[in-house]
Amino acid sequence: MLVNTVLSNGLNFHWKIGRKDPRHQLSVEETLSKIEEAIAKIGSEKVVIEANEGISAGIYDERGSVKWNFVGALTSKYPPPKFIFECPIESQQSALIAEFGQRVNLVLTQMIFHLSNHYVEGLCQKQLSVFLILERNLRADLLPNSFII
Repeated sequence: MLVNTVLSNGLNFHWKIGRKDPRHQLSVEETLSKIEEAIAKIGSEKVVIEANEGISAGIYDERGSVKWNFVGALTSKYPPPKFIFECPIESQQSALIAEFGQRVNLVLTQMIFHLSNHYVEGLCQKQLSVFLILERNLRADLLPNSFII
């Protein structure tokens, strides 16, 4: 099994749960079942929650807002540090940081997409800057003028 090979070489892994297609999303119960399988049976330390483009996928609704009842169901069974939330939209990043604090595990899927497709470096720097500002609870108007957002 691939997991045994990974572990025998001293590597950690994270299991990803969810579906990209908005028409075929997992229910809360199905998601919890897959999380249980990933953590208890497979031994994943953390679970990545799929978000695709951040609209109508995973923990996000058709407007891109966090489905807090879905998140609440997950975090009532497992502590938030067990999850790595994909969050391609800045408002999603803000919401999850506001709810769980600066140590919440987030994946900036848009930035990864831009990097993998060789987009302009400045765009990635801007996204990373915004994320770091949110993560550190900073206000953009207090940053030095040389720091461009």
